[in-house]
Amino acid sequence: MEAFIIYLVKASGLLALFLLAYYALLRNVTFFTSNRFFLLSGLFTAALLPILVYTKTVWITSEPIVTTQHIDINSLPSAKNIYLNAPEPEFIFNWYYVAIAVYIAGLIFFSCSFLVNLYNVFKVLSNKTIVNEDGFKLIDSSTIKSPFSFFNYIVYNSEALSSEDLNAIVCHEKVHSRQMHSIDIVLAQLACTAFWFNPVIWLYKKAISQNLEFIADAEATKQVADKKAYQKTLLKITVQAEHIAIINHFYQSLIKKRIVMLNKKQSKKRNAVLYTLVLPMLCAFVALFQVEVIAQEKASAKIPEVVKNSGDGITRIVLDINKDAKDSELTNDALIFKQEFEADVTFSNVKRNGKGEITAIKVMVKDKDNKKAYPVYEANNDGNNNPIEPFTIDIERDNATGKNTVGFNKTSSSNAKVIAPTIKTVVAATGTPYNNDSISSTKITVNHFKTNQKDGLIIINGVKQKRGSTIEIPFGDEIDNMVVVKDKAALESYGD
Repeated sequence: MEAFIIYLVKASGLLALFLLAYYALLRNVTFFTSNRFFLLSGLFTAALLPILVYTKTVWITSEPIVTTQHIDINSLPSAKNIYLNAPEPEFIFNWYYVAIAVYIAGLIFFSCSFLVNLYNVFKVLSNKTIVNEDGFKLIDSSTIKSPFSFFNYIVYNSEALSSEDLNAIVCHEKVHSRQMHSIDIVLAQLACTAFWFNPVIWLYKKAISQNLEFIADAEATKQVADKKAYQKTLLKITVQAEHIAIINHFYQSLIKKRIVMLNKKQSKKRNAVLYTLVLPMLCAFVALFQVEVIAQEKASAKIPEVVKNSGDGITRIVLDINKDAKDSELTNDALIFKQEFEADVTFSNVKRNGKGEITAIKVMVKDKDNKKAYPVYEANNDGNNNPIEPFTIDIERDNATGKNTVGFNKTSSSNAKVIAPTIKTVVAATGTPYNNDSISSTKITVNHFKTNQKDGLIIINGVKQKRGSTIEIPFGDEIDNMVVVKDKAALESYGD
């Protein structure tokens, strides 16, 4: 309902814009046919442009989700009393309903008036002798006081006119009929019915009717022998008694203007540029009222699943790459390594099958310490475009020296974004640690080692481990560090 009222206001504003442009720029030029199409385009623009909305999307960063607490109101003290004592909602008078009701009442009234006018026209045209002449239907009736035309019907009263006047009037009305000016009048009347509340539309209709008369006068004077005699005929029609009593002022003003325009010098062609001056105003209307701004949250970049450890002076990041990785995800992966290690990670020769799965990819890691390539192809090179097996990119930095170590490892699972921890440090039987980059497992079997012919003690996160027990490490987790404590320090901390 509110949208419909806004539509009527916008359409009325556009009608006022076109009428203002016509009166200020075009009314006194002799481009009558161009003026006709200008005024008609104003009707269609006013009717259609408010419906057409240009959507402009503005991307915004999504706000953090605010956690809310749900409280049962019945559990609050005196909640029942608060509810019972709540005031009754006030009656709000809706002016939109009143405006719509008034508009509909006017619409019904003027629609009925339009239908009555059509009925009266058809009543005049019916049961009359019709003379067909060059596609025109001429009706000579003694009951007609003022000549008129309606589409290809031309109605007049030959008894009230001299032969010279009758010839001028028929030439004039034939122009109306030939150029289908009745369509303009019907459209203008329908616009008056739809926008009856707007005074501008009635002036708009008058401008359309007046310009059509200019067109008919200009064409008719080309067919009559005496142009001055034609102008005298216009004056005779004006001073008929029945017109003076009913609409004297309108026709008196119109006839004067018609005679002025008949004697007006033809406008120069350069004046045609005046029609384009309305375009900036239409553009301003669209920019101000017809651009709908839609705020849309940016899709948060998918955060790659990262295993990052910082301990014992070591910073390490492990990223998983699998067959379902999107190009945007690969870009994000490279960005993480660039930000953390100043390492350039590039993905090239990426091939995908019909399902969008990666079947081949080449990874290049380059930094100040390393330049390593890791080409990966489909698991079975049988021409079936099988997807690649998942693998990890592993970069570790020694914070003391700033040196990076780059590694690539296949993972044991083909599921997307599942990272199997890589155990970097293992305790040997001698009680001294050693590195083994090839170990990749989710389970570790604890075997106590011997020190000075005694069983060594293994404690993980403060918990003493039993010999032969199995420790399960969740995917995505890994052993951060391992410390071997010996001699006096071991005895002081853990006893014999």
